[in-house]
Amino acid sequence: MASRKWAEKWTRKLIGQWDQREKPLVARDWTERWTRASGTQTNRLLWPGTDLGGGQVGLDPAPTAQVLSLHKSLQKAESALLVQARTGKIGLGKFLHNRKVPGFETAQCRCRAGFETPRHIVLYCIEEAGRRGQLMDQAGRKWTYEQLTGRAQATKGFARWMMGSGRLGQFALAKRLLYGSE
Repeated sequence: MASRKWAEKWTRKLIGQWDQREKPLVARDWTERWTRASGTQTNRLLWPGTDLGGGQVGLDPAPTAQVLSLHKSLQKAESALLVQARTGKIGLGKFLHNRKVPGFETAQCRCRAGFETPRHIVLYCIEEAGRRGQLMDQAGRKWTYEQLTGRAQATKGFARWMMGSGRLGQFALAKRLLYGSE
């Protein structure tokens, strides 16, 4: 709601009264803000305009049309999970430990094979080995982590798989409502 009020104040019009001129202005302003904010961070893999090919979007690039297209077929909770996984700001051990959340004295995964991150869970966690077969394309090939989080065809399956891990308590209700009793 705050972003809606900001946009209406910035354009001096109610969103319902916008015509084709306001939307590009708001999108451009948000992209400029993102670029300024990310300029201080050295962990950005891709910058605006960088393309990995094959319709794949790198981790945490500027909010371009290609990035936004990753979220088109996703429900709100799936989209939120994708954003959190792509930025690393997700309710898993590494992030929670770094934020000094009580109960997270270590960033280690419970399998003890690495830090608990989305990438670790998808690719390396021993406890998830039996479920990895669900992360395949239509031809039966395994998706890479970059494809799972950067291709529109794979993001829905990735979000469902991550929610199915049971490690993200904040998505428990969404998991039940979206997918039933999984």
